[in-house]
Amino acid sequence: MKLKLAFIALAAVTCTPRVLAQAAPAPSKVAMIDISRAVLSTTEGKRDLDALDKKFESRRTALQQQSSELQGLQKQLSDGGTKLADDQRAELTRNIQQKQLTLQHATEDAQADYRREQGEIVGRVLKKMAPVIDKYARDNSFTMIFDAQFWPSGPVLWASGSAADITSAIVAAYNAQPAAAPAAAPGTTNQN
Repeated sequence: MKLKLAFIALAAVTCTPRVLAQAAPAPSKVAMIDISRAVLSTTEGKRDLDALDKKFESRRTALQQQSSELQGLQKQLSDGGTKLADDQRAELTRNIQQKQLTLQHATEDAQADYRREQGEIVGRVLKKMAPVIDKYARDNSFTMIFDAQFWPSGPVLWASGSAADITSAIVAAYNAQPAAAPAAAPGTTNQN
């Protein structure tokens, strides 16, 4: 009987680590990616962003001209404001205020339009990048990938810095794919 109990105890001790190893979940592997930087670092993202910048160049130039004109009027008011008649000074002040308001609205509109079109570029490339991220995560046994754009203030509580950042690897994997048909120009709708 003692021999039988000793054999059972020995079997339990030698089998338990194997059973526990089989029952224990695999360790989690987590990474982070700055998805905006990844999208805009791809060949396609850079190309489309350059096209967007060229598209907005005329608006940027017009805004700079308006700003220069406004600065000229402000200088005129500050340099010769005391020499002007009250009604001239008041008219110049109203003109400056109107141009400031016009410039502010034009700048806000241009920035909103630019951000909207940039968001469309990001969305379009991200839609094609998602399968690349999925494949990369599966091939490299990641259980979770966080968007590092908001780290350290976002949902990621801790990250090991560049060791966990897979942004460059995803950009390289995305750029290594065969080239797809050219995308529609920024600001146009692709009807596929």
